[in-house]
Amino acid sequence: MNEIDKKGSLKLTDENDTENRSDVFTDDEVNCLKNLVDKDPEEVIKVINSEIKSVKISHSSMFMGPLPSPSSLKGYGEIDPSFPDRIFKLTENDQVHRIELENYAIRENMKFNKMGMWFGFIIAILSICIGGFSDL
Repeated sequence: MNEIDKKGSLKLTDENDTENRSDVFTDDEVNCLKNLVDKDPEEVIKVINSEIKSVKISHSSMFMGPLPSPSSLKGYGEIDPSFPDRIFKLTENDQVHRIELENYAIRENMKFNKMGMWFGFIIAILSICIGGFSDL
């Protein structure tokens, strides 16, 4: 069993080495504890609870994607059976909308590029014409 000493260093110990372990009680200590529990178990619980400062348990998970995690979808389904289907429909509608916006942006960008090419062509022709007439 590995232990951390008061300085914060990791101390490697042997599982069978009961001489240096603080979690192993002598027979007298075990009998004394049994007597205390038999006499007043509530007092023992109070003492134990007073020694426990705090216990913090945390769990975190991460899920990425357009849909919630499967466990979240199951939870939504427990609230209202139609929620998972509604979430799928919202996600599908959002995807269709995003694709339409991207296609619109591409079409408008192509129009802008064509217009720029036409203006460039017109300016080039005008420059040639003005240059030709200025020599006369």
